[in-house]
Amino acid sequence: MDRELIIKKLCTEKGISLKELAEKVGISANMLSMANSGNVGLSMKTIFKIADVLGVTVGELFSDSRDSKGRICCPHCGKEITIELR
Repeated sequence: MDRELIIKKLCTEKGISLKELAEKVGISANMLSMANSGNVGLSMKTIFKIADVLGVTVGELFSDSRDSKGRICCPHCGKEITIELR
């Protein structure tokens, strides 16, 4: 899962379908599926909505950006990334 969101896995764990999640977030199921595959990007606003609906942190949506302590790290330099909603 290089650079892919792990939305489908989280949906399975939370007992929600991709279609249900898409409806709750306000995007099409196709767009959500494409984002999960890494074929299209989502706005940060949408990413925060997805995390909220799934009850996870934004960092948990990214499979390759987390280190063993659950921090979000830059895939290029390894520095920790902090995301704030303003």
